[in-house]
Amino acid sequence: MRVPGQAWSIKRPLTNGDRYHVGGEEVIRSVRIELRDSESFESLLRRFTKEMQKSGKLREFRSKRRFVSKSEQRRAKLRKAEHKRRRKAAQQGTTA
Repeated sequence: MRVPGQAWSIKRPLTNGDRYHVGGEEVIRSVRIELRDSESFESLLRRFTKEMQKSGKLREFRSKRRFVSKSEQRRAKLRKAEHKRRRKAAQQGTTA
């Protein structure tokens, strides 16, 4: 059972994306959620999930699950840009 004010955090190895420097000191970025007074576990989990989404850590983890070469990254970027361009053109065509 958790006590109000007790922190919940992720336990995982640090990556370079978690570390950055401020004024010459290394700072480690992590998701930290404090249990509020009379807060249910469900709402705590909801807040934790939302913070994870905002931090982008889950997206980063999933993208690094498999190796993607530079040429594959470039092709994916071009595909995404083309899809975005077509979607924007279609949207302008229907509103015009």
